[in-house]
Amino acid sequence: MPSPAYLAAGVTPPETPGQLPYKARGVAQTPPAPKPFVMPSPEELGVASKLNVKSSEPSQGIDRVPAAAIDWNVVHARMERIGVLKFEKDRAATTGSVRVTLLLPTSDPTLAQPVVAVAATESEAVLAAVQYAETWMQRR
Repeated sequence: MPSPAYLAAGVTPPETPGQLPYKARGVAQTPPAPKPFVMPSPEELGVASKLNVKSSEPSQGIDRVPAAAIDWNVVHARMERIGVLKFEKDRAATTGSVRVTLLLPTSDPTLAQPVVAVAATESEAVLAAVQYAETWMQRR
């Protein structure tokens, strides 16, 4: 015989004594911890972070040029042609090497693409940076 509570609610009692007409839910399991974020290197993203020109062999298609062979008018004209936004030169006090940084325009006017070249002399670093900047601008 059904209990009076089932009769008052207008529901039929469950067939088996342990079965209830509703489902009880417990606390949800804690989700697994997210994987830690690993910042990819610039090379993995397809961006060259710096060029080293230290040997007499061509490095990444960049040939060493004797220090006296540089024509600054030509270098400045090449930088103007590719639209260099900024040119920086730093000399390392300990090693004496020269680091040249060029900032190139991108499709987003608020961002610039840096190109960095490190070499034993200023002319090698400038020519390496300008040559890489020209190839980057052509691929863009």
